[in-house]
Amino acid sequence: MPPSLKISLLSFLLVFLAESSQAEAPDVALEDLNGNYHSISEYIGHGKWTLVNIWSPTCIQCVVEMPDLNKFHLKHRDTDATVLGITIDYPSFKYGKKKLATAFIKKHDISFPILMGDQELASKVGGKHLKAIPTTYFFHPDGKLVARWPGMVKKEDLEEFIQVYEPESDDWFQQQ
Repeated sequence: MPPSLKISLLSFLLVFLAESSQAEAPDVALEDLNGNYHSISEYIGHGKWTLVNIWSPTCIQCVVEMPDLNKFHLKHRDTDATVLGITIDYPSFKYGKKKLATAFIKKHDISFPILMGDQELASKVGGKHLKAIPTTYFFHPDGKLVARWPGMVKKEDLEEFIQVYEPESDDWFQQQ
């Protein structure tokens, strides 16, 4: 597939999936793995892209994509983007299991912050009912939700989307 077509399709898919394009992130408080609570607003809307990944250490696709998310975070965290993980239980979609998440993070040397939640909390963050994991929400540097990506993501896809995203396309997608 020609690179320009791939970029166009990627942009269409991601922005179209947002449905509520340019939605503000709600101020949801989630617990970290040390028992401290953090507002989502601590991570979103501070001049960098924020990719919020909903995952579980018992979800095979989540485990497979985690190294790419970590590489993306390490490459971009000091410049233009960051990753935030929200772990939930799988397959129940109930509250994440702290011991499993902590063991996974240590074993795989994950560098981005991890918070715990459940289907309801993750749905509030993404502005729409969470149906599957992994799911990644794309928040623009100004804090607005611009895309949802259900399923596995690769580092290259994340980088392509951030490079080609154009806010002008939001009006068109809102009409679809």
